[in-house]
Amino acid sequence: MKTPKRHWTDNIKEAFFLNFKIPGLGKLPLNLIAVSGMAAWSFFEPVMWIPTIALETIYLVGISGTAPVLNSLREKENARKKELWEAKKIQMINKLSPAGRTRFRQLENIGKSIMQIYETSLRDSSYIDPQKVSIANQLLWLSLKLLTSKEAMISNVKGNTKEMLDVKIKNMEQNLEREKSENLRKTLEATISTMKKRAETIDQFNEKIKGIDLELLRIEEQLAFVHSIMTIDAQPSGNNLSEQIDLAQDSIAQADEWMKTNTELFGSLEEEFTEKPPEGIFVRETTT
Repeated sequence: MKTPKRHWTDNIKEAFFLNFKIPGLGKLPLNLIAVSGMAAWSFFEPVMWIPTIALETIYLVGISGTAPVLNSLREKENARKKELWEAKKIQMINKLSPAGRTRFRQLENIGKSIMQIYETSLRDSSYIDPQKVSIANQLLWLSLKLLTSKEAMISNVKGNTKEMLDVKIKNMEQNLEREKSENLRKTLEATISTMKKRAETIDQFNEKIKGIDLELLRIEEQLAFVHSIMTIDAQPSGNNLSEQIDLAQDSIAQADEWMKTNTELFGSLEEEFTEKPPEGIFVRETTT
């Protein structure tokens, strides 16, 4: 989900439509208004096209690389990136089972509460480290990755329990003992070998799923921990516990490392997990 590389023509286009803040009027596209006015004048006085084109060229060349244009482009790119991440988040949540969605929504509610505490602290002029909000955002992202991966793995082994395969293997081995044909015996032996490998794979899947569950539990506890710290920090007599937040930050680093060393868990989902979402995708400003 990388932002497309910017072309020099993007700067020219942005300069042409750039909005300027006018006291009492808000933001207006002054250049567009000026060009439109000059074009209307030139319709009656064709000679005015010459200074219009000259002045517009000087303006576009002169301003296209300045801070206002670059900042405006950056704001639009960030807004576009957030839109793409919002769509991606919704897509990933929709992939979850009803139980998985419920679990994630419960965590999101904690994230909303964290944001409300932070916004209240700003209104009350009390200080809460915004890093805590950033950490909550990362924890929710990690939990969604893990939930998505867990359900993808469960889907891969659905209908193939170890017990069912063991029964099939036992029946095949009994058939092998009774079989007289050498060719059929070779086929049965190859089939049994494949089924035993599948049984081992299911064991590995189940072990990995348990590992994901443990990581999810730890992340959920860390998110609740961040919420508790912020609740205490928001109190008038509360001590700022910023040093304790290192524990949650360590949890993020450890979970990231765990996921890097277990990349085989994610399969086709790996591409979705290569980039960290921007701030405000999972924990954002409230509208109330």
